[in-house]
Amino acid sequence: PGARGVTPVLPPGGEWSYESGTGMPTPFGSMHGSFQFEVLKGDRRPGMSSFSARVGRLLLSSDRNEDKRNVPCAADSGGQGTLPLTSVSVTERVILGGTSEYVGKRKGSYVFGYDVQFNNARDEEIEVVSHSWKVVCADGGRKVVVEGAGVGGSYAGRSRRLAAGDAFRVQGQLPSWTSQANAEGTFRVIVKAEDGTFREVEARTDW
Repeated sequence: PGARGVTPVLPPGGEWSYESGTGMPTPFGSMHGSFQFEVLKGDRRPGMSSFSARVGRLLLSSDRNEDKRNVPCAADSGGQGTLPLTSVSVTERVILGGTSEYVGKRKGSYVFGYDVQFNNARDEEIEVVSHSWKVVCADGGRKVVVEGAGVGGSYAGRSRRLAAGDAFRVQGQLPSWTSQANAEGTFRVIVKAEDGTFREVEARTDW
């Protein structure tokens, strides 16, 4: 999620930049990518609330003086019917970005670790007050494996206040009875409504 662990919020006319790198087993190659954007204000009709922006193909070369080369395009990896190990979801300008990885087998269960970042793109402070994780295993079975007060994971039962424009991360682990599974985290968040009252919304990950 985000770019190098950061989920920036850009106002109209704003900009943000970062630097990154990668390794490869050959002296030259190419890469291309894309960024997923969520519209937080304005037109939120279906089909208008999110869009993808592609980065043009770039030459990667170990020769610093080389500025062009014929490099074959990589074949599409496909992936229909699969889910990525990352997730970005927006609920009323509360952004959740998550990653997961397999940890190992423990007491007959397959254990997966998660890392979720919360970004508050609202104009007021929010508070995360409870959590719930549901696992859907490869055999179709569904089960709520973790739930309770607070953020959960590394925060255990503690709630977490988050100032406008701020972010924080939480890590934890989830069990599954099959080696492959989907997981959905649901967090109850207290937000301030336009009339000044406070209400609860449910922010979810999107694995």
